[in-house]
Amino acid sequence: MTFHRLRLLLAVLLVAIGSASHASPACRTETSRHDRAELRCNWPAGAQALRLDAHFAGSHDDTEATLSASMKGTPLPCAAGSKTSIDSSRDEGDVTLTCRLAAPPAGGAAELRIELRWYHARYTGFELRVEPAP
Repeated sequence: MTFHRLRLLLAVLLVAIGSASHASPACRTETSRHDRAELRCNWPAGAQALRLDAHFAGSHDDTEATLSASMKGTPLPCAAGSKTSIDSSRDEGDVTLTCRLAAPPAGGAAELRIELRWYHARYTGFELRVEPAP
């Protein structure tokens, strides 16, 4: 194998390893209606922080939407800089709510619950991914 091919192979492997370390946690949609969704996700072992992005389309002057997180029945606060509600006076068109979560206290694997509620918008999906520790 030539030196150039070896470098290329090493670069591909490093990208694959980096992508795997930030893989999306396993989630399922528990309930989904025209104005509400509840997501349940496994907090990955060793993950120090997660980021959830919930996407909406068609936001306009009377749209409302909120995002909240909990674990084992206890509310989890979203970190500073998160956007957990829509401000209909400023947010129009495609809008994303974001919640950054720090690792929960130790105590074994736990299920993360995310509740999304909206009015006069169309929920288009979500992404949950592992982020580096703050």
